[in-house]
Amino acid sequence: MRDAAGAPVDEAGLLDFVRGRFAEVEDHPVIAAATGRIGTRLSRLTSGAYEQCTELGFPATSVQALARTLRVRMADAGLVPRDIAESGMGYANAELPGDHPPHGAADDDALRPVGGVVHHPDSP
Repeated sequence: MRDAAGAPVDEAGLLDFVRGRFAEVEDHPVIAAATGRIGTRLSRLTSGAYEQCTELGFPATSVQALARTLRVRMADAGLVPRDIAESGMGYANAELPGDHPPHGAADDDALRPVGGVVHHPDSP
């Protein structure tokens, strides 16, 4: 795997970094309290038969899983970025270059809102 500049990515280092941050979140008092409440109730149900324990945590991950969960956020300058689908700018309906360009449109590097206007600096 390579980054945008073409340099090799240290996948193991990236995953160690992310897992460390997940562990920090799992140790947060709110998560720990929720784990305790779930465990207390489960113990009442399972004690005396086949006692169980619980833990809340994030699933084991891979670089590919991390990439799938990343979301682009954007907003006008000076505003807090939100998920791109909530921007109101039509980007949620955009097609990437080569994905069925509108009839007569050149295949270039622009995002094209589906069934609508081509947004590109060279467009009239």
